[in-house]
Amino acid sequence: KKNPLDETREGFFEAARSFPTERGADKFVSSNYLGVSSAVAREIVFRVSGETDTPISECDGNALWREFSSVVNMIKENEYEPCVVLKKDGGTPVEYAFCQACAILHQDSTVADPCISAVFPQRLFYLI
Repeated sequence: KKNPLDETREGFFEAARSFPTERGADKFVSSNYLGVSSAVAREIVFRVSGETDTPISECDGNALWREFSSVVNMIKENEYEPCVVLKKDGGTPVEYAFCQACAILHQDSTVADPCISAVFPQRLFYLI
């Protein structure tokens, strides 16, 4: 796996060309780059295609690079917006990320705040 902080546009496209075309673009991102969770990879793809499971062959490569690069730049510039995804049926946490997770808003609800401790319901601290 490669360090996403060091990736170049050329390196990204080279890796994409060698990735199986029928596999999801989210799998390309999460399996090729260190520290990119499945949730963040799905979010990147959702921002490009409006779906989370778009095959890489059906993704606009330039748009995928732009979103990937945008997320990486958030990390480089310490511009985090912690986000916790909560189930609608009682608020059980199902995922968390350092950026907004729009990809799963239609399934669950999210809580976002610049401070990670503010996004977790107080009662969860007793479960950890």
